[in-house]
Amino acid sequence: MSTNTSTSSLQQPPSGNQSPGEQRPQPRKRTPQDFDFFETIGEGSYSTVTHAREKSTGKEFAIKILNKKHIIKEKKVKYVNVEKTVLNKIHNHPLIVKLYYTFQDKYSLYFVLDLAEKGDLLGYIHKMGSFDLECTKFYVAEVVSALEYLHKKDIIHRDLKPENILITQNMHIKLTDFGTAKIIENEEDNNRANSFVGTAEYVSPELLNDKATCKSSDFWALGCIIYQLLAGRPPFKASNEYQTFQKILKMEYTLPDEIPEVAKDLIKKLLVEDPNHRIGADTPEGGGYEALKSHPFFEGIVWENIHLQTPPELKPNPAVHFEKKSTSSLNEEPEFLYENNNELYYNQGSADFSKPDPEPESQPVYQENQNVQDEDKLFEQQQRERRRLIEEQRKNLAFADLLSPNEFVVRYSFVNLKQGFFVKKRILVLTDQPCLLIFHESKLEIKGQVAITSESTIKQKDNTHLSIITDGKKSSIEFFEEEATVWNTDLTKYFLS
Repeated sequence: MSTNTSTSSLQQPPSGNQSPGEQRPQPRKRTPQDFDFFETIGEGSYSTVTHAREKSTGKEFAIKILNKKHIIKEKKVKYVNVEKTVLNKIHNHPLIVKLYYTFQDKYSLYFVLDLAEKGDLLGYIHKMGSFDLECTKFYVAEVVSALEYLHKKDIIHRDLKPENILITQNMHIKLTDFGTAKIIENEEDNNRANSFVGTAEYVSPELLNDKATCKSSDFWALGCIIYQLLAGRPPFKASNEYQTFQKILKMEYTLPDEIPEVAKDLIKKLLVEDPNHRIGADTPEGGGYEALKSHPFFEGIVWENIHLQTPPELKPNPAVHFEKKSTSSLNEEPEFLYENNNELYYNQGSADFSKPDPEPESQPVYQENQNVQDEDKLFEQQQRERRRLIEEQRKNLAFADLLSPNEFVVRYSFVNLKQGFFVKKRILVLTDQPCLLIFHESKLEIKGQVAITSESTIKQKDNTHLSIITDGKKSSIEFFEEEATVWNTDLTKYFLS
């Protein structure tokens, strides 16, 4: 008997003592009222993930909330159905996130999933900078174990990246995000899973050349992840997606000295243009999982029950030396920030549309002329100047088109933003409404707002870190430059004064 898992909890298999034709008891349907919802711990293009606790059992979960209207409008129904189908198919593996219940109300769909208390692998890369060889080996081995299970189930992940590798309380992984996964129905599907999906830095050449992916495409992404864990950055990275794709197509990457030789060898065998020749591919050239798991990189790994083993203590790669990234480096900024090739110059993070003065501190957008006695005239001058500046922002800042017509950008910066368990690279934008907006770091897309009111508390840890606490919920902000003081000043001025 089939059950619509969109409206009820997942069914368990029939018990062995159930007689043929006997109706077994239906599990109780869950509703949003069965859970206490806490902080947001993740965001997707059409969903929000929230920390929640089931009232009747006290068990904690991550609940993925999907807006029905947005799903239909953006034609994402297919991806939602794929994710549910895949999760139902693979829900018993210890290194893959488990789906417990699904239900819906008038406005949303709800997926009740494993809670990964420690966030995701990307957050630890941001925190540590890089991993040493021992840590990299262990976490890559867990990813390989999860991938092997997926591939045996004829499932291609297609969006394997550090952000989709969650970390549990006991520091093991949970592979997640199967909305763009592909279930292979036949061999032809394996050779051509048609649709352009994935994340720019991790997509394979065959996807770019033929719009086709296969199981071996996941091995390409695995090679990118190994590189990133050891070097602190992905192998293919440019200022925009197009240039990143060109690097991938030209196989334009270098193996830095800080990557150990045994890891370099594995990376080179994974980042191979022909998917049939990648180590791990189920071909004579690839050798299957036996060849991958027996590579010297994995020496010392006990594959059986790896999820029960004690993970190594996280340590950075001692060979990696980082220079602090500057938000004033135009080459590091996403293309969408600029229109018509007009440059936007930073002035300590403020939105200033002329080349900055040599003074170290930000200059006000406009200053009151103390000698002007006619307040009406002064006000008119200020408003005229304000309108001019807003028009300039509309011409130069692409994301300004997403703001209200009379909304002025006071300041913006690239940041690492932590809300709940997850750390995300974002663009933080302060406007004079006042409003503190969160933009995706590379797409023309508002991801949300930082909750801040006149009752909020702003705490500055040092020149690069501050936190905003509102109604007991904390948003932690790490700036890439020493901008915390000027941000603290502006936030206090616009929200707390």
